[in-house]
Amino acid sequence: MSSTPQFQPSQPSGNQPFGGQQFGMQPSNPNAGTVRILAIVMAALSLLGLLYQVISMISGFVSGAVSTDAASTDVTGASVASGLIGLLFGGISIVVFVLAIIVAIMGRGRTRTGAIICGALLPVNLIVSFVAGMIIGIIVASSASSGGGVALGIVALIGGLLVLLIKTVGTVAAIISAKSAHEAVRAGSL
Repeated sequence: MSSTPQFQPSQPSGNQPFGGQQFGMQPSNPNAGTVRILAIVMAALSLLGLLYQVISMISGFVSGAVSTDAASTDVTGASVASGLIGLLFGGISIVVFVLAIIVAIMGRGRTRTGAIICGALLPVNLIVSFVAGMIIGIIVASSASSGGGVALGIVALIGGLLVLLIKTVGTVAAIISAKSAHEAVRAGSL
C-alpha cells in the first residue's frame, strides 16, 4: 500500500455551499404543508371573490333593468348591505394578495408561478375597476340632461367584463398554484 492519500467521494449532505445540491437531490421543505394550506386558502378566497364579482355584475344589470327611475337617490337597506359586502370582499382581496406573496416566496415551480400571477392581477383588477368607474362617472356627469344611458350601459358592461376576465385568470392561476402545491407535497418535492 502506498502512503499517498486515496480520493474518497464525499457523501451527499444536502447543505452544499451556495444552495447547490449534490447528485441532484432535493431537500424536503419543512414548510411544504404550510405552503399547500396557504395556496388552497388563496384559491378558495380567490374563487369566492370571482363568485362575488359574477353575482354583483348580474344583480347590477337586473336592478338596472328593473329600475324605473335611473336618477333615484334613495338609500335602501339593500344598497347599504351591498356596500358592506363590497368592503368585505375588498378585505378578502387584500388577504388573497398577502397569501399570494407568501406562497410565491415559500413555494417552488408552478406553485410560485401561479401565486405570482394571482397576486399580480389583483392590483391590475383594482386599476381596471377604478378606470371603468371614472369613465362611468364622466359619462354620468356629462349626460345628466341628455339621456346617455346607452353609453353608460356599454361602458359598464365592458368594464364589468374586463374585471370578470381578470378575476377569472387570477382565480385559475390560484387554483393551479394550489393544485401544484398539493401534488408537490404528495411527491415530497416542494
